[in-house]
Amino acid sequence: MILRRKYPFKESTWKEQLLYAFIVFLILYLLRPFGLAAAKSNILLPCLASGLITFLLELVHTSVARQVMKRKTKWTILDASIATILLVVFIGVGNFAFWSFYFGASLLNFSLLFSFLYWTFIIGLFITFISIGISYNRLLRTELASMLNKTAEQQTDIRVSIRDAAVRGQALELPINDFLFAESIRNDIVVHYKRQDTVATQTFRLTIAELMQQLPYDNVFQCHRSFVVNLNNITNAKGNSNGYVLTLSPAQEAVPVSRSYVAKLKTFL
Repeated sequence: MILRRKYPFKESTWKEQLLYAFIVFLILYLLRPFGLAAAKSNILLPCLASGLITFLLELVHTSVARQVMKRKTKWTILDASIATILLVVFIGVGNFAFWSFYFGASLLNFSLLFSFLYWTFIIGLFITFISIGISYNRLLRTELASMLNKTAEQQTDIRVSIRDAAVRGQALELPINDFLFAESIRNDIVVHYKRQDTVATQTFRLTIAELMQQLPYDNVFQCHRSFVVNLNNITNAKGNSNGYVLTLSPAQEAVPVSRSYVAKLKTFL
């Protein structure tokens, strides 16, 4: 379930919080929602005060979220979403109380409260959920990119043998670090491997399952129904939560990681 996936807990800096408060000020002062357009007095100072209130509420929210995070073993997309919703409610109610006091309105004016919450949700959730999506995909790219620095020293002396299932005696022996990836084409497997500074290929009558049995190593990973890759040889990775595209040097071909294999791939990160 996507809401249970790991999400980076990142405290907003005071500059980011000040920026959000400034955006609130601009929206109030320039667009003048909540009946502010009908105000006869200069609303510059109260709009600035509303921005300051937003800034202070963000500080309190961040402090509380930090304490909650310390008690959790994993911060998830669901946690981030709930924290975002609570922040929006916090800011909406806080600004409602301020403007009710400014206009001399009753704090029991639920119509005005609903109006504040409605517009705060419309503006706030749109911005923050986009931010959550961007941050989550950045996390996935960062974690996947961390594999690019993975050392293969522990497998330097390991050699593997890939044997044809139909032709007796046809086999390819090579250091495991020279194996790049394999692609299933109809009933055959095309193995791509390093040979000096170039990429060589050899075709075998094999299935993906049979190849995986011959290469029982964690870094040999099935990333697609038609592809198996050596994670140690990844030199570039692009993509998001829907899938990745991998490059394994010195091969020029891009190897896809289908969405159904992303979760399994993350267990190796």
